[in-house]
Amino acid sequence: MQVGNPDILVDSLIDSIWLCLLNLSLWLFLFDLQETSAQKAEAWAAVERMLQSRLQVSNLSINSVCHGFEAWTSALRALVVAQEAEAKAAAAEERQRSINERLSQTLSRVNVLEAQVNCLMLPLMFLIVERAIELNWKHFGYMGR
Repeated sequence: MQVGNPDILVDSLIDSIWLCLLNLSLWLFLFDLQETSAQKAEAWAAVERMLQSRLQVSNLSINSVCHGFEAWTSALRALVVAQEAEAKAAAAEERQRSINERLSQTLSRVNVLEAQVNCLMLPLMFLIVERAIELNWKHFGYMGR
């Protein structure tokens, strides 16, 4: 085996070591990048899971609010229907009261008119009876004395 110049050999050895260190450094850098990428991916996955969890909670809250709103709306509709029914019943009662009042006034007028007719009929009946008596007397030859 031939031994060359020791300076060249040392330089070559230093270059080899330097290349190995450079290669190692490159591998470490790539490993760091991969590890960092994995950590970033895991961090993003954690963020995504947290956002999904919050979205589910928000959806549950929204569903709860919607169901509450539907129940409130249904109750409000029932209240409106009840108020409309009460208003219709009150209007019907008012119409009935008005009709009863007019009927009572009409009956009172009929009673007054009947009493007036009776008052007018009594003298007329006396006149009719008197006239009938006169006619009877004339017919049978009795003249009024």
